Amino acid sequence: MRQKLNQREMLKTRAHINKDVLLKLLKAGVVLVVALTAPNAIRMLKPLIDDDYQWDKFYPSSIERTTLRLWRKGFVEIKKTSDGYLVQITKRGMRQVFEYDVDSMSIPIQDKWDRKWRMVFFDIPAKEKVRDVFRRQLVEMGFFQMQKSVYVFPYPCSSEIQFLREVYGIPHKVKLAVVEKIENDQDLRHIFHL
Repeated sequence: MRQKLNQREMLKTRAHINKDVLLKLLKAGVVLVVALTAPNAIRMLKPLIDDDYQWDKFYPSSIERTTLRLWRKGFVEIKKTSDGYLVQITKRGMRQVFEYDVDSMSIPIQDKWDRKWRMVFFDIPAKEKVRDVFRRQLVEMGFFQMQKSVYVFPYPCSSEIQFLREVYGIPHKVKLAVVEKIENDQDLRHIFHL
């Protein structure tokens, strides 16, 4: 009786999973093993989730539907193992997660400025759509445009810029410089409230 009650309570707290959550869990290394209930038929997945509390938060049918949708789009792959079928995120799925992460990315503002400027400059041809996307992302993160392809920010941001270069596939077209002095930087200090 008590075990049935626990299962009922657990079902009440479960939620439906969406593609972003499932991809983030797979990206983070949480393992999803499934059993195929029909030979060579991916449409009937049965998640083997008893051991992992991460998956217990979601309805198995929701995990099944979302996994199949992601598999059809090429965001995950399903590989046969001795334990069952392992669901893994693909490179395309990783790009999808990164794009989602980019939308919510911000640079932490430090309590005390280290008196160094971070300059991002790039040489992306105008015909490439990523140029405007990258430029817009810099502005959303708080960068100030000094010139057409030169942006400045007062706080450490190398990991964020590296991340953006990889996500947008422009690793050699974007450079980051840390400079100790910019002539007549009073306007910049005023803009960034320094």
